[in-house]
Parts: sequence; C-alpha cells; structure tokens
Amino acid sequence: MTDTGQIVKMLRKSKGWTIAELAFRSGLSPNTISNVERGSNCTILVFDSLVEAMGYELEILKKDEYEEESKDEWA
Repeated sequence: MTDTGQIVKMLRKSKGWTIAELAFRSGLSPNTISNVERGSNCTILVFDSLVEAMGYELEILKKDEYEEESKDEWA
C-alpha cells in the first residue's frame, strides 16, 4: 500500500512544483509538507488541503484511480 506521503510527493512532482510552491498554494508550511512527504502522519484535513491545492480530490486514494493516475504520470 502506498502511503499518503508518497502520493503527495508524486502528485507534487507531476505538477513540477517545489515544496515551497505547494506550501504557498495550500496555505501550509513547507516544513509540514516536507514532514508529510517523509512519512509523518498527517490529518485528513492536511492531506485534503494538499490534494485540493494540486487540483485533485480525495478520491485519488481509490485504488483504481490512483493506479491509473500513477501510470499516466510516470509513463
């Protein structure tokens, strides 16, 4: 199973964004984002803020959608 930090990092990099850019767009601190990407636990509210800032919805966690997104992003 992929953890939330890996998902956030993959989505952020697919946008070509730095942690600073995601921090600006999400209203969260760069330190918080860095911690999430390194595997620290985060609340659903933090995760939702990150995902929405990148233009996605929490449904990205659905297995089929995530696998399809991953294939598209890394193809």
